[in-house]
Amino acid sequence: MDQIYSSQSLLPMYQIHGFGSIDLKRMEAENPYNVLLPTSHSLNYVTLEYCDYPPEITGMGVKLNWSYNRYMVVFQYGSVVLFNIVDHEVDGYLEIVRKHASGLLPETKKDDYAVVEKTLLVTWMQGGHDYIVLQNLDPDGMSIIGNILGQSIALDYFVQQVDIMIEELTDIYRCMESSGTFNMERKKLIQLVGKSNSILADMILKVGLLERSEIVWRNANYAQILEYLRDEYELKQRFENLDFKLKFVKSPISAQYPFSPKSSSTQKISFLAMVFHFGAPRRETHISNLLSDVTDKNTFVRIFDKNFKFRVSFYLGT
Repeated sequence: MDQIYSSQSLLPMYQIHGFGSIDLKRMEAENPYNVLLPTSHSLNYVTLEYCDYPPEITGMGVKLNWSYNRYMVVFQYGSVVLFNIVDHEVDGYLEIVRKHASGLLPETKKDDYAVVEKTLLVTWMQGGHDYIVLQNLDPDGMSIIGNILGQSIALDYFVQQVDIMIEELTDIYRCMESSGTFNMERKKLIQLVGKSNSILADMILKVGLLERSEIVWRNANYAQILEYLRDEYELKQRFENLDFKLKFVKSPISAQYPFSPKSSSTQKISFLAMVFHFGAPRRETHISNLLSDVTDKNTFVRIFDKNFKFRVSFYLGT
């Protein structure tokens, strides 16, 4: 980083993804004096502030800037972005998060970044290598920056999970090339498809990779930060690459369960159960087409209720 910025204007950051999920409500309840009130209606993160005022200025009534404070932006899906927290302090602050986390991941993903506040900057913001310069940093700015960095580190984790699945499939395809048969067990195949759809759903619904914060609609400056960081971290391209890999993982289900007009009702019932259970795209269209000649509708409902614990009779007109 350029040396023109003093240590007082530099805000070091770390983004970490190492938790399955975090109970934000419980965290807020146990740290009420540290919670910064949000300016958006988003429910997937909370910002915590920890004051660290030097003793010589405490009680003087002066306005203190962020350089004396520590901040954590904690996301429900398991990412944490730390502001102004140095290396030897990281574990102590993460321990606060661990108390409210479940499903600790076997491997923690980490990265670093920095924000520089420069009030005399001619433009609102300026990008650099692994840092961003702003005229002014406030809680909304932290929210936008933290959101992108949290999404990026979570995306790294999901890509790693999908790559492991692809390696497993690749080994099976190599055996298939030599033997001429597909030898993956049905249960394992369904588990792979289920996990791939679960990852996609988490990225869209929990991580919110396709959403835009309401903060950016209120202020074009924050929209500029958002778009810059999305480009800087290549979120769109990386998500598209992940989606392509997920389609590759799900491709065996199409190869193993092709449907022709002569497919039996039993085959279609089995396939429809998987469509509902794993949330295939445009599932209503799939079901409408496939049910056209399924005559034993009562059997379908009975099988579905037994295995997946909810009824779909509204699709069958019963």
